[in-house]
Order: sequence, then structure tokens, then C-alpha cells
Amino acid sequence: MKRDWRRRLKLSIIVAIIAITSLSIGIAIGQNSGIPLVKPFSAPITVVESDVRVISLTYTYDPLSDRITTAKTTLENTALTGRNCVVHVVLFDRDGNVIAQGSSSQVTVGGGSTLQVTISLNWSPGKSVSDLASGRVAVEQK
Repeated sequence: MKRDWRRRLKLSIIVAIIAITSLSIGIAIGQNSGIPLVKPFSAPITVVESDVRVISLTYTYDPLSDRITTAKTTLENTALTGRNCVVHVVLFDRDGNVIAQGSSSQVTVGGGSTLQVTISLNWSPGKSVSDLASGRVAVEQK
């Protein structure tokens, strides 16, 4: 009877070791699978002032390409009459080189109203969010 208890204990320990080993291998495989991890990043992005101003900026990040694919701006027209404008988004690396940019088509923002505009960004070859250091959003009134 005592031997049966010891045999069960040994079997339980072996099963536990196998389970821990399998879990460790699974974690190691997951870490080396080549799936890019989303990294937090920050960069100062300035806004050029005009009658139509940017009140929010959000973006869509693609972890597979490690790039921001679109920037969505919410514009507010502080003037009483409508304004035609184009929104430009430019991203820079640490040396001040343009690494991504995009512009909207011409839009009209009514007097005292808001409008959301989505801008697709085109990236320089070989550049990604890892290179991002700063940016600029400008509303060009037409």
C-alpha cells in the first residue's frame, strides 16, 4: 500500500514537470513566432492654426507593417461662414526627414460646425513607427 502511494506521487510529479515543460516551450514558440508586438510610442505632433482648427487626432496602426495607415482629424470651423480646406499630415524622423505624409481632398466645413476627415498616409520605403519622432497637422484654407 505504501509503495502504491509513492508510485502515485512520482507519477504526479512527472506529469507536473511535463506540463511545465510544455508550457515553457509554448511560451518560447509564441515569443519567436515572428508576430510583431504592438509597441507604445509617442511623438509630439504640432497643429498649424487657422479658422478651421483640429480639435482631435486619432490614427489607425497596422502592427503587421508597423505603420500608421490613416489619421482621422476632427475639424472645427470657428468662423461664422463655411471654409474650404485641405488637411495635411506629415510625420518626421529624428533628423527631420519626412517618413510619412498624406492629404485630404478639399472639404467644406460649415460655419461654427465640425467635420471628421480621414487621411491615408504614404510611407517612405523602409520607414516605420520605430522611426517616428514628430509630426505636423496643417489645415490649408482655400
